[in-house]
Amino acid sequence: MTSGLESDFVSTADAASGEQAISTAHPKALADHLRQMIAVLEQERQALAALDLEAISLAYTEKLVLCDAIDGPPEADTPATVKAAGVNDLDDECLALVAAARRMNQVNLTVRNLMAANVKTRLDALTGRTATYELDRAANT
Repeated sequence: MTSGLESDFVSTADAASGEQAISTAHPKALADHLRQMIAVLEQERQALAALDLEAISLAYTEKLVLCDAIDGPPEADTPATVKAAGVNDLDDECLALVAAARRMNQVNLTVRNLMAANVKTRLDALTGRTATYELDRAANT
C-alpha cells in the first residue's frame, strides 16, 4: 500500500501540552492521508488478530510515514499546521476522519495491551511467579 499518513497519528502530539499538529495546507490531501491511515489501522488490526509480526511491523512503519505526511515538511517557512486550539480550521470530513482514526488506533492499542497481558499471565503461570518482569528484591538486598 502506498503510504501517505501513522498511529501513530498521535505520534506528533506534544506529550506535555497534549497539542497536536495537523497539516491543513491541502484539505483534500489531508483527507486522503486520513483515509490511508484508516486503511492501515484496519490492516494493523487484522495483523494483530492473526499474530502476524511482519504485518504488524509494516503497519507501524506505514503509520509513521503517514504521520510525517500529515505534519508536512519541517523546513517550511510558514508551517501549515493547526494546534488543538485551532481545530475549527478543519472541515467536517477531516474532523470525522481524525475521530475515526483515533478510535481505531485506540482499539488497536487496547488489543496490543491485552495480548501483552495475556503473555505475561502465561509466563507467570509457567514459572509459578506472579511478577515475571520485576526484579527479585530478595537477591538484591
